[in-house]
Amino acid sequence: MNKYISCLVYASIMFSCFTLLLDVVIAEETEVIELHGSGTTNPSKYFWRIMDYIEEQAKLPLFMTYRAVGSGTGMAEFVGQASNDYQPYNHFGSGDIPITSDLYQALAEANRTMVHVPFALGAISFFHSVPVKEQPENGIQLSPCLLSKIFQRKIKYWDHPDILAENDGLSFNGKSPEIKVVHRTVGSSSTAASTEYMKSANLNAVDTSCLWDLSTGNLLEDWPVDTTAAVGSGGVAAFIENTPYAIGYLDSGHGQAISTISEVALKNDHGYLRSTDANISDALTAAVLPTNPTDNWADVQLYSQPGVATWPITTMSYFYIDQNLTALGSTGTLLKAFVQHVMSEAGQALVEEFGFERLPPSIVDGYITDTINSLVTHSDAAPWSFEEKDEVPQKFVGAGKYVLSGKRQSYAEYERDQMSGQIQDLQASVLALDARAPHELHGSGTTNPSKFFWRLMDLMEERAKLPLFMTYRAVGSSTGMKEAVGDESSGYMPYNHFGSGDIPVTQELHSSLASPMVHVPFALGAIAIFHSLPASDSPVQMSACLLSKVFQRRVTTWDHADVLAENPGLSVPEGMNISVVHRSLGSSSTAGLTEYLDKATQSLASDCRWDLETGSQLSDWPQDTFVGVGSDGVAAFIRDNAYAIGYLDAGHGMDLGFQEVALQNDEQYLVSSAADIGAAATEALKASVLPADPSESWHMVNLYSQPGSLSWPITTMSYFYIRKDLKDLGSSGTLLKAFVSHVLSTEGQDLVEEFGFNRLSAEILEYNARTLESVAVDSTAANWEFEEGSDVPDVYQGAGKYVLSGKRRTYTDYKTDLIQDNLSQLEALVTQLQAKITTLESAAPVSSDDDDHDDDDHEDIVGVAIAALILALLALLLSLFNTYKAHASGGGLGSGCAAPQGQPNHVKMSNDVTV
Repeated sequence: MNKYISCLVYASIMFSCFTLLLDVVIAEETEVIELHGSGTTNPSKYFWRIMDYIEEQAKLPLFMTYRAVGSGTGMAEFVGQASNDYQPYNHFGSGDIPITSDLYQALAEANRTMVHVPFALGAISFFHSVPVKEQPENGIQLSPCLLSKIFQRKIKYWDHPDILAENDGLSFNGKSPEIKVVHRTVGSSSTAASTEYMKSANLNAVDTSCLWDLSTGNLLEDWPVDTTAAVGSGGVAAFIENTPYAIGYLDSGHGQAISTISEVALKNDHGYLRSTDANISDALTAAVLPTNPTDNWADVQLYSQPGVATWPITTMSYFYIDQNLTALGSTGTLLKAFVQHVMSEAGQALVEEFGFERLPPSIVDGYITDTINSLVTHSDAAPWSFEEKDEVPQKFVGAGKYVLSGKRQSYAEYERDQMSGQIQDLQASVLALDARAPHELHGSGTTNPSKFFWRLMDLMEERAKLPLFMTYRAVGSSTGMKEAVGDESSGYMPYNHFGSGDIPVTQELHSSLASPMVHVPFALGAIAIFHSLPASDSPVQMSACLLSKVFQRRVTTWDHADVLAENPGLSVPEGMNISVVHRSLGSSSTAGLTEYLDKATQSLASDCRWDLETGSQLSDWPQDTFVGVGSDGVAAFIRDNAYAIGYLDAGHGMDLGFQEVALQNDEQYLVSSAADIGAAATEALKASVLPADPSESWHMVNLYSQPGSLSWPITTMSYFYIRKDLKDLGSSGTLLKAFVSHVLSTEGQDLVEEFGFNRLSAEILEYNARTLESVAVDSTAANWEFEEGSDVPDVYQGAGKYVLSGKRRTYTDYKTDLIQDNLSQLEALVTQLQAKITTLESAAPVSSDDDDHDDDDHEDIVGVAIAALILALLALLLSLFNTYKAHASGGGLGSGCAAPQGQPNHVKMSNDVTV
């Protein structure tokens, strides 16, 4: 019995041991193998992607993480600290700079040997926002010495002789723009790279002012106080984009993706080049790496390496790894496999997808492979091998537990690939639909140029190959600027794509802008004073002082001593009242007159000064003045009342045949028709009245009383109000830039004059061109181009989708031009007939009782001429009727201009003029 019990006990013990052993084996088989790292944020998404791949391709359960905390934290956590005996907090670290000497020494004292394993390259560039028009043909280039001086504020202006000496063709038209320096505010490998480059590249400079005297590294405490600190690379990029004449450093790829800023050409040992022209990997090929990868790498850098295409500021990203991984067991072999995958062809190809530069194959196949092979793993830990997705399956071998097989894939990965394909298809569909949808542009503002805007929008819609939908709402300057700025309910975002006005945006509205706005002048106007005195050989003339007195009713009669003093030949009835008329509602012409008088009389005697309000609408006009509703109301008052005086747009008054008051500029009296209206704007630009930075407030800008013998004293300017950043508008942003460019083109400025405005001078157009270059648009939206109607056809390119071609027209536009030509010919005929009548009347014999028969002949001749004149005028009226008919029946894009059935749409005249 005892023997039987002993057997049972023994059997139980053996079974328990077997069960325990089986549990150990099962546990070992199902153990989750972990791998954890931390460090630089730059390649974090790349690491996460590789880790996903490996987890999906493994037969054993893996758990891999990477914590993006920056290079400094990554190396510190890899080294450890005294409190944990300098043991790593993770299995590996990563950084864009080598381990510092202090940390390397701490590792050595803890008996740890580490290696650096480079896995990707990067490039740092300097970018600036000097307008393209002011740059040399090949852009701006700066030597290491100049960069050092600029970033230390030893050079503060772009027109410094040292900069001009290296940049032939750099011109600022007499300006001296300040260099606005921006840098990163928190620790950054780009700060380390740029400062260490400026220091190392100038160490042997003969000119000691080139030496870098500030600190170096990823965080500087001694940046000059007149530089700007920005948070992150996004902050640096935004500052350069939105600040004219700025300069800063960025990852090359980041800066190149921003179309509105320019890259500085840097100097290697063969000359100047930009990162797009460089072979980034050449710097590593030329560099001397430590013979033993376990050596101290603190002084390793790739700056200013030799070579024709070498980039001067090349950076390198590293793994920090203990050479002895035996204590990590299977995690050690997994870490080794992870690094091998990163350095494989597939891993290096993926590096480029994430915006880095791959390492040269010669370095990977030699130095890097030798370094990886030097890693020591536990002898009992199985090494990992790979079965590539596209290779022939490794029968039996590929099924091994430690094979990372590309033939394995998670459904999530499969679904992600499917979704990527679907997204690409959807993007293609969206692009196709977008191409069919109208490209929209909407604006609002001043009524004065509304017909000009409508005409130009019609032309662009007619000339486009893609459907355009462009509108302009004529609501007045004040509403236009308010809608361009927005209000609290819109988050101070605009209600339209652009605004327009005859006055600058007020300081109050400008201060509430959510993003920078620019003013773009597009036309000039002239406010003139007209009167209804009996016609005289010499014009009435008035100084600013006399005008101020007249419109404030300090001078009330035409025979007042002050009036006669400036007009000694004036003969008027005694005590004849001056009937002053002004606009009743808000008007830019009221603003022009009152602001001119306020400015022009400030330094004069007190009885000359303008003491009433100024602006578009006054509440304190004297009670004995008269009110006209709109410019037509003012014109009607002047026409219907003798001895009246009022203000109108100069073209309006001249078209009505009114007599104009000669105004006084700083050299002479003159009427608007004798003035150079554009001269006032040119003089204002010379005197820096227009802001150097077009995004600054323009509320103090005006063109009144500018110097020059031909300057008109009351010159006005009409503006576009445009946000400086249009990237969120997509194709509407590029369409807006095209519209403004068309307005400023020769054709656009010709049309400006046809609609009664004055064109801009060449100097103002050049100023505007620089402003437009500073306006940012969506880099993925196509830019519009122009094919002029008078040009030789641009074969193939003119047929492009985004070409506005003058070779395209509608029949309505064609017919309108014919009618306009006929009108011009008829007007010439009327002029000729009027001249003939005048000649016949002047040649008529003196009447007498004996000349009855001759008088009858003369009267017959005059009668015939008058009849001919009447016929011509009737023909002109018929032509005008046909013009009205054509526009009324046209309706929309592509409509014809046919007359109603049974009615002729032209009359054939005897001189072959068709009406």
